[in-house]
Amino acid sequence: MSNVDVFLAELNANAKAYSKQVRDTQDQWGDFFYEEAEPLLAMARAALGDSWAKTLVQGYISFVIDVNKSQLIYERDKRYKYARFDEVKDETYKSDSFMEKYHWGVFVTTFAWGHHLRLIQFFQQQFLPCLKADAGKAVDLGAGSGVWHQMFLRHKPNWKVQSVDISPYSVDWAKKMANGVNADGQVSYQLGDALTYSDGNLFDAATSCFLAEHLEDPGQLFINLANNLTTHGYAFVTCALTAAEIDHIYEFKSESEPIHLAQSAGFRVISTLSAAPDRASINSKYLPRSMALVLQKKKGDVW
Repeated sequence: MSNVDVFLAELNANAKAYSKQVRDTQDQWGDFFYEEAEPLLAMARAALGDSWAKTLVQGYISFVIDVNKSQLIYERDKRYKYARFDEVKDETYKSDSFMEKYHWGVFVTTFAWGHHLRLIQFFQQQFLPCLKADAGKAVDLGAGSGVWHQMFLRHKPNWKVQSVDISPYSVDWAKKMANGVNADGQVSYQLGDALTYSDGNLFDAATSCFLAEHLEDPGQLFINLANNLTTHGYAFVTCALTAAEIDHIYEFKSESEPIHLAQSAGFRVISTLSAAPDRASINSKYLPRSMALVLQKKKGDVW
């Protein structure tokens, strides 16, 4: 059995409703679903061992329940539950039990949610072709489990990546998964703050995926992305709009907001994509969306 089949069987045995949603994504995306899910699951399997499928399923179920609950509260209160990092850190990032489930739940959404697959397709079609084919250096700010820079390296095997994350848990597991697919030599891991990270060198490309909404001042993330890039270097950024989760503290309401932050930081906006879940309710006040931006660092105010 493929890793995908093992995972789906485990999910079906524990949560048939969620299994149907993921199988709907599988049916809709066909080969692309397998192409993206299989290598990600292989990394998780190598890192987690025999309990890999159970760990992923438990994390995904917990994450989806939390997301649904948070969105209902958001609909009721018309604001995110928390607005400051200090309010949420003890309940989330400093809790090992929370991080274990959260980490793997987010990991699964990369391929399980159709609108996230649309972002991956956009990443491959709009961002990667901007980059030179030969060797280069990229930085991944707020790398989490490392899924985005691992997807990057599948298409750019001659590149080197600097992975940066503030969570020791995430850095540790990103390393373990890279070791499992023999990709550790292409990635350097650094425990650090995405808003201030600098090693004195400039990179040819940068990624930062689903970090901005976790920050009190996401504008600083765009500024530091630009600070770490060579002139005319490219960046790929994703963020969540009106999509409540327990640790989302910055409420992006419109697609123009991250665009404005990128332009203010010195980027030219090359292309964007806004993707919503297929199952989003038309009766809801807020439409949860995931947005991706392909950016290029400008030379000056105009170019």
